[in-house]
Amino acid sequence: MSMRVASVTTAVFFLVLEVAWCEVEPRFDAPGDAAELAKRVADLRAAYAPFLRSLPPKLPAKNRVSLNGQWRFAFEVKDPPRDTKAVPPAPPWYTVDFDDSPWETTTVPEWRYRTRGHDNA
Repeated sequence: MSMRVASVTTAVFFLVLEVAWCEVEPRFDAPGDAAELAKRVADLRAAYAPFLRSLPPKLPAKNRVSLNGQWRFAFEVKDPPRDTKAVPPAPPWYTVDFDDSPWETTTVPEWRYRTRGHDNA
């Protein structure tokens, strides 16, 4: 029995050795020039044409507005009272005529670095 195992092991070893040393063609060759690249891209587009036709139409690009710059901020409650029932109401900062002149100024982005020394930093 051990002779049979040894012969099978030897056969498997030589089979693995032969597979490892044989010349294997690469699966992908990089295109040699622009014409070959263009042909490959055209072939890919032809192959994927049904999929590409099934896609929804492209949406127009969204307008983006940068929010970077000077901003004002304030904490609604800097030192909250221990009694949760006595929390003061938030100031009406959402109204048009609200005076934000006592608020601190900061730059956006990275405003959080300006809040060191407050409880939430």
